[in-house]
Amino acid sequence: MRYSPSLNGFYPENNDYPNLPKDVMIIPDELYLELLNGQAAGKVITPHANKKGYPFLTAQPEPSSSIAPVTRPADTAAQSDATEKEAEQMKSSLRSYANGFINERQWPSRLALGRLSEEEKAAFNSWLDYLDALESVDTSSAPEISWPAQPVE
Repeated sequence: MRYSPSLNGFYPENNDYPNLPKDVMIIPDELYLELLNGQAAGKVITPHANKKGYPFLTAQPEPSSSIAPVTRPADTAAQSDATEKEAEQMKSSLRSYANGFINERQWPSRLALGRLSEEEKAAFNSWLDYLDALESVDTSSAPEISWPAQPVE
């Protein structure tokens, strides 16, 4: 996932954008999921957290007595569609990563030829289970999605 600290915005890597911000960086997909889940739980995504410049989650600030609390408008259909599309893109990105991981190790061919160790078979099955779990993710519930945990690499 691409992230812009100046705009505090995310840009899926599988989309071509004509004018990305100059400060855009790649962040790990796991961090992106953590940030989305945290935001859905009421936390705030804050830019420039660590030496790598990755964003982090903070608690909502307490309203000041001198400043009126900001209220968010209700989600519109367009916002909901955009969130669902983002979730579909994340699902596709996670699926592509998993398939690439499996294929880099040539597990399907090696299994067919009987050339996988028991440990490799177990790892291959874990990744296949992960792909099955990804397929069952309902992106229409975005951003309230519980993404499956990725197997250990």
